[in-house]
Amino acid sequence: MNIYIQFAIACTIIIIAGIKLTKYGDDLQEKAGFSAGFIGAFLLAACTSLPELVASFSSVYILNAPQLALGNIFGSNIFNITILAVLDLFFIKECLYHKVDKSIVKIIAIGQILTVLALFGIALNNDFTALHLEWGGKSIFSMNIFLLLVFFTYIFTASIIDDDEDNDSEESSSKTLPDAKTKWIAIGKFALTGLVVCISGVWLTYTCDIISDISGLGKTFVGSLLLAFATSLPEATVCLTALKMRAYTLVFGNVLGSNIFNIFILSITDLFTPHLNLLNIENIELNFITGFCSFLLSSIVLLAIFYKGKRKKMDLISVLIIIAYFVSYYIMFVQTRT
Repeated sequence: MNIYIQFAIACTIIIIAGIKLTKYGDDLQEKAGFSAGFIGAFLLAACTSLPELVASFSSVYILNAPQLALGNIFGSNIFNITILAVLDLFFIKECLYHKVDKSIVKIIAIGQILTVLALFGIALNNDFTALHLEWGGKSIFSMNIFLLLVFFTYIFTASIIDDDEDNDSEESSSKTLPDAKTKWIAIGKFALTGLVVCISGVWLTYTCDIISDISGLGKTFVGSLLLAFATSLPEATVCLTALKMRAYTLVFGNVLGSNIFNIFILSITDLFTPHLNLLNIENIELNFITGFCSFLLSSIVLLAIFYKGKRKKMDLISVLIIIAYFVSYYIMFVQTRT
């Protein structure tokens, strides 16, 4: 079967699975007793990032192409921010940035911290930034110091965000608890759909690796553009669904929560690859472009949330985000060719 047809089929499966994940996530809230905050900020964000997780591990373990993994993560993050700009320009009459709850600022701040840590690791790009542990002449632990900081920062900040959901505990406790059978059926459906996403993610990685060889564009560029686009399809699907429900905070929470989880994926990928320092690989400088762009776009979103300008001025902010998205890839394309 033609490789581009395979890519299209894998994308289609991920879109359908993303829609199902949103539905089953809502079922988990109703039937399994999970809080809406936990599902939106963590469970749903993590599950829509499953393609990124699987694609990153597949790139490193199966294809030995860490450039695909890094390109996929940072490319997905800037694509996710661009989703917000597209939704604001074409899918809502009011300004989307003014509809969000200010609590989302905390999530943006966490994402910025994690991105800066990863960018420091990329900028230094040296083996001395890794912690090594050997046994019998073989490396059993090797992790970049900055990604180790990302790992613990994510764990710590996740507990802080989770504390904000304690105010909803009284309301949730007043509801009738579901029976065990209903709860496990809901969990089973959610997990099965997640498995479909995982399999599709491996397939996507395989097709993008071949496309990078056929096109001659390189694994970093293809990973940042094509693979990142495909693995971000669940986020786009969830955001469109949430926008129709007027759940604006969920739109931002899913996008920004996914971005945070994506950076966390880099740390756990590095953790389970003792033979490799993920931030000390060939041509990693190209990933600094998309990484810095994701930091820049998140800063623009933060500015848009606080800036109370008129609709036309706010439209310019969304246009600026979209322009920055394409400019970053143009710079990468030029750098790849040179």
